[in-house]
Amino acid sequence: MLTPLIDHQDTPLNGRREGKLIHIRGAHGIDVSYTASPAIITALEQGAQFWVGNLEGSEEAWLIELT
Repeated sequence: MLTPLIDHQDTPLNGRREGKLIHIRGAHGIDVSYTASPAIITALEQGAQFWVGNLEGSEEAWLIELT
């Protein structure tokens, strides 16, 4: 997932998946949720890693373990 909403000041990040919904919460209160596409859900169910990357800021990325 690429977003300008999350950056290094929000780390560490925690994630959870509820069906098609993916929720990302940062250490300082940021909470981002979105509906994942069927292709993303299929990839996650087959063991793909989930990464969050920043746009318009540090351009860093973080591996998130979805629970």
